[in-house]
Amino acid sequence: MTATVGAIVVLVLGAALMIGAQSAFAQTVLSTVSTDPGQLPQLPHSQHPQAAYQSGFQHGVTDGNTSSNATLYIDQPKHGFAWHSAEFVKGYVNGFCSIPANKTVGTDDDRAAFYCPDGPSSAKWFIGKHEPITEGIAVAAYGIPSAGVNVTYQYYDKTSGSGGSETRMVNQTGEMHFLGYTDELVGYYPGDKVTVSVSQCITHLNAYGYPECISQPVIDSKMITLGETGGIVSLDLSKKQVTGR
Repeated sequence: MTATVGAIVVLVLGAALMIGAQSAFAQTVLSTVSTDPGQLPQLPHSQHPQAAYQSGFQHGVTDGNTSSNATLYIDQPKHGFAWHSAEFVKGYVNGFCSIPANKTVGTDDDRAAFYCPDGPSSAKWFIGKHEPITEGIAVAAYGIPSAGVNVTYQYYDKTSGSGGSETRMVNQTGEMHFLGYTDELVGYYPGDKVTVSVSQCITHLNAYGYPECISQPVIDSKMITLGETGGIVSLDLSKKQVTGR
């Protein structure tokens, strides 16, 4: 069966950046952003140091009491240590570490890392004011044949040199899929030039009897400039007849 697939709209939206141990994520950030983490002496002093300290202390106490599966204040975009004064950060660390359960630990997050036994002087961060895009990549497909169709989406960040691809079965018009995971989108920043393309995927069984996708030539490809949350681009598959499953 053949049918013409209409426009594919690629929306950059939806997946908030994952926060957690710096591990591979922070190492990737460091390799694409800077060679050294930010440190406390680099922060400006507040014009209202006492108020800034108290604000930081209160946020630290709140975050220090927050369950591990919740997003901390300090881990949100534009809330990390790089966006605050030295007094706020000192208050935050002291507030967080004032919780008895935290006295011998700390955090290893990319926007705010420290070790309670070493106090505020251990404060550092791996994501500064050059914040990554706050959302992920998603695809909405239109003009899908009634039997559905396999397509492969590819995305490539010309600025950072990172990219990826995913194959999806699209069954109905308007069906939306997210592309990639946030750890795969490290290095995507506002102002970056990103190319997104789409091609049909023909499925065959490999030597082990499992279905394997063989991507066909790119049907359409466009470059966009990312904004703070991401960007949007439309790709047109109507240039080629595609075969439903």
